[in-house]
Formats: sequence, structure tokens, C-alpha cells
Amino acid sequence: MKNRTYYILGSDGFIGSVLMRELPKYCDSVIGVNRNTIKDFTDLNEMQEYFKSMDQYNSYVINCAASGGKKKVGEYDKCELWNNIKINDNIMSLRECYRFYINIGSGAELNKSNPIIDAN
Repeated sequence: MKNRTYYILGSDGFIGSVLMRELPKYCDSVIGVNRNTIKDFTDLNEMQEYFKSMDQYNSYVINCAASGGKKKVGEYDKCELWNNIKINDNIMSLRECYRFYINIGSGAELNKSNPIIDAN
């Protein structure tokens, strides 16, 4: 995993924050991308502006960003579903900017009262 740069989208979220803590133990370069970096992950132009600086041969994107987190189980707005599809579509549209893409999800669907290792 040397010489690769891992971009963690949603780095402040439940799963993203764990990846930000754990991946540097195994990787040389891990960059957190959150709403301070890209204000709106559903905005293709804003995503493109950030992604164009990536090294397409050594950049690995791990998406943990999601719209609509921090709600109670069962509460979901149809707009949020569309926004999450749009986020994924934007990342896929910019595939010439990176080498590999993993979509993990935000972890919003997990029971956060237990450590992530015990999540189900």
C-alpha cells in the first residue's frame, strides 16, 4: 500500500473517522475529505474542482460520505436517497481522476452505542 494516496470521503463520519484513525498504520498517505473540504458532495462541479488535483495512477477513493445521517432508525427522506445516489454518480463520473474506488457507506445505519467492531 506504499506510494498510494487514500482519500476518505466523509472522514468525520462514523466509519470515515475509524478509517482515518486506522489506515495510517498501514498506508503512507491518507487524506480526509469532509464538508470543510467539499461543501456539497452532490455538486459535480465542486467535486471536479477537488478531484482534478489527484494523481490518477496512485489515488484511491474510499467513500463514506452520505446525505442524511444522524437520524433515528426508520426515518428517511426520499431527497436523501437521491442525494446519496448523486454522490456516488459524481464520484463515478470523475473516475479518470483516480485509480480505484470503494463505496463503504457512512455507517449511519449501524447501532453506534457499541464499538464499531461489534456493529451489526
